[in-house]
Parts: sequence; structure tokens; C-alpha cells
Amino acid sequence: MKVLRKIKKALPLLIFLSILWGILYFFIGNPIKYYTLKNEFRSYLEETYDQEFTVGRITFDMMHRSYHSSATDSEGVDFYVGQDNKTKQIEDAYEYELERLKNGER
Repeated sequence: MKVLRKIKKALPLLIFLSILWGILYFFIGNPIKYYTLKNEFRSYLEETYDQEFTVGRITFDMMHRSYHSSATDSEGVDFYVGQDNKTKQIEDAYEYELERLKNGER
């Protein structure tokens, strides 16, 4: 009987936490992955290009279940960084943006 009472008291809290987790998952995907990917994006860029980058706000693409962001290098070049929609591998458009700047397209 005492166990049943404890379960009845804890049930509203469990329901509330489940609803909160569902809302977070709907808007930002897995909340843990949301925060770890920002560091993964930064590490990927710093290892690939051997310089410091600032990663912007992460967005979650609910349709493709992938994460995307923008990043900026030390010279102020802003570019895309995110996950490929199919493979979920990290990709970026840094070289593309540098080429556009070099050709005067910006």
C-alpha cells in the first residue's frame, strides 16, 4: 500500500518531466546532443583548418533530424557548418565562402 501511494505521488512529476522532454525534443532534438554538437562543430573546424572559430546558435532540422549552425573565423568570415542530412557527418562551407570573398562576390 505504501509503495502504491509513493507511485501516485510521483506520477504527476513523471508525467510533467515526460512532457517537458517531449517539447524540448520537438524543438531542439536531443537536448544532450544539442549542447555537445556545438563543441563537436568547433573541434571539427579547428582540426580541419588549424585556427580558432566561433560557432553560433545551433538549429535543429526536425524533418531531416540533423543539426546546423553558422560559424565565424578570426577575420569575420561567416559560413555554414552542420550535419549532412543523410550521413550525419559534419560538413562546412568555409572554403566556399573564402572563394566567394576572393572572387569579390560578397
